[in-house]
Amino acid sequence: MNSPMSATLKFELLALDTLEQSVIQSELNLLHSLLSIGSLWNTASIDEQNLKIVDGDVTLEARRVKGDAESRIDINKAFFITVSGSYDWLEPRRKVLVEFLDKQSFDYLYVLMDQVSEQIAQELYPLIYRVENILRAYIVKFMTTRVGPKWWEITATSDLNQKVKNRKNNEKEFSQHIDNKAYLIDFGDLGKLIYAHSSGFTSQEDIIRKISNLEETTEAIKRLKEEIKSNYQRFFKESFKDKNFQEKWEELEKIRHKVAHNNLFTNSDLERGKQLSNELFEITNNAIDSVDQVTLRSEEREAIRDSFASQGMFTEISEGELVEELQQQEAYYSQRSNGFVSLSKFVKGHLASKGYDVLSAYKLIEELQAQGKVEIYSVNNPYSDYKTASIRRMLHLPAT
Repeated sequence: MNSPMSATLKFELLALDTLEQSVIQSELNLLHSLLSIGSLWNTASIDEQNLKIVDGDVTLEARRVKGDAESRIDINKAFFITVSGSYDWLEPRRKVLVEFLDKQSFDYLYVLMDQVSEQIAQELYPLIYRVENILRAYIVKFMTTRVGPKWWEITATSDLNQKVKNRKNNEKEFSQHIDNKAYLIDFGDLGKLIYAHSSGFTSQEDIIRKISNLEETTEAIKRLKEEIKSNYQRFFKESFKDKNFQEKWEELEKIRHKVAHNNLFTNSDLERGKQLSNELFEITNNAIDSVDQVTLRSEEREAIRDSFASQGMFTEISEGELVEELQQQEAYYSQRSNGFVSLSKFVKGHLASKGYDVLSAYKLIEELQAQGKVEIYSVNNPYSDYKTASIRRMLHLPAT
């Protein structure tokens, strides 16, 4: 039994000369002109009776096409050209054939069938599918076990939530029993969940502050290096960014789009797609094996949330929206004894879970505080000996 690549494949074109500019007038004219392309053939000859070129196992047929007389569609000269041959023969010669016909003054040239591209797409799809699913497994495993079961609420943008909502009926059997949100987002979205925050959590301001307070000892400098190189950087940055994950993922995404849209392919697409798929699978597989070794401090878990906000993945909140959300939180916590709205939980928890940008929310709160519209004050934390920064609306400020 022949392997797929050794089977006979077809490549079919439609060439139209609607402006009567081509010198080619008949099937035989076309066949003789094609026979003149030395790079196409070995020992080719023309079968004039059957209007084809025969070269061993390779055949090229030409047929004149006429318009629909009843519909009065006059397409002047048009030809169907069908080439049959093995993958190895046909793949590199498709472009030679197309370029030659383009130079013959055909004003319309269409690819009607390309089983070479079909063969390439069929070989690439399982590889891309495997890569996409292992990254999905990594994200779910890491986020669930290291960030928490509500990781989706923390990391998903409003755009991702909208996609999930729009596609919730795409699969009805398993979705009745499982959380399938990660299966409802795009290939590119999965990659962004990794590389959108792969530069680490330590900001330039944090580093400057640490250095200015640093004891000038070897031990202190060593501790600073360890602090800057957080668990996050070890298991995300080193596992993904340092291995050019983003560049490879985005390049494979372009190939995946071509597969999804049944586009035309070359053998270079096939080889590059295989290489990228294998490299990305290895990167992700090595990372997924290391998930159990990751231990994130509470501030690092919060930093993941802030990281998404700093990448511009959340929506910037308006003054009216912030005041309305604050009023609702005040009403909720007023039902508790000594209830108050924690500034950190309000911004990093409540607003972030609704898709609002954390950094712009803090900036807006500073502006409202300067205008006397909100107040930041300290209260005794019932769970520790430290004071907790809290926020409330000034009484004269109505909700909008």
